[in-house]
Amino acid sequence: MKSCPECNRTYFDETFAFCLADRSLLSAPFDPEATQVLPTVIEPPAPVADVNRGIAHELNRSDERLEQTKERKEHHNFSEIKRFFQQFLSTYPLERQNEIWKGQSQTFKHFWKEKILNPRYELIPDDTNPIIEMLDTCGGGYREGVESVARTNWRKPQYRWGCLFEDLKNNKTIQHTLDQIFDETNDTSLIGLINSLAKENKEKNYLTAKSAIAINALLFINNPSKVLKIVSLDHRFQIMRAFDLGDDREFKSYGQEIILSNRRMIDGFKERFAIDTEPMALTEFLYSPTCWGRTYPTHIRPMWDTHPSSKSKNS
Repeated sequence: MKSCPECNRTYFDETFAFCLADRSLLSAPFDPEATQVLPTVIEPPAPVADVNRGIAHELNRSDERLEQTKERKEHHNFSEIKRFFQQFLSTYPLERQNEIWKGQSQTFKHFWKEKILNPRYELIPDDTNPIIEMLDTCGGGYREGVESVARTNWRKPQYRWGCLFEDLKNNKTIQHTLDQIFDETNDTSLIGLINSLAKENKEKNYLTAKSAIAINALLFINNPSKVLKIVSLDHRFQIMRAFDLGDDREFKSYGQEIILSNRRMIDGFKERFAIDTEPMALTEFLYSPTCWGRTYPTHIRPMWDTHPSSKSKNS
């Protein structure tokens, strides 16, 4: 494996000589046996022409990547993004969405307090099914007037969400920490609590998985006026890079990735593009032209999502 001394990117293909991002000469591959005295095997050098072709190929790929980045950023100017958002807002049912999510958030909070936290209540599938339907478009049948936070694309989502709620019902440690998270409003405190939850959660229940889809979906439904519906950390990081909202490599913990990515995106679009709106509206704008079965006149998603067929999606 080689690494770039400037940007710290790593390359497993040891035939690469230069960094594809900044063209710096890559470091020599790490050799765990370097301290041992081994017989020297002299191999004939590669033909100069082959080496030159390889270097030229790498530089061409680097040039293409730099040009794509330059072109993408040229498109992300203030007037264009602001204009796109106004077009989107002209067709987005903001008031109706606010009412729906206000009601669904209250339903979730009642479920959490009366059925998860209540030690005398025995949880049954009929309790969790309506909640799962609000969390995951793949988690249940469609009912008119019911919105979902995201689409997880998990295998057997109904089963996985059900197991997660069973764990939250029976494991008092993670139940208590998540309840504190739901009640907390300070970002610094939230980061610490989420880091604690990740350490406490020993079950394979997806609650604190690397992608953070489950925890982000729960954070949104608990407080839709403050949290984005973009539940995939990978998608959040792609958006941050594409619109120059910060570097996700600055995040030092799981809690920072979740809380600060949400903050950087909401504050970033407000400060850079004068887009001050509800997190749910910002989310659907970023996933336009299509999101949750609705179609909008804007095409923002191609500006940031280079892999629209990735497994973790919001739409």
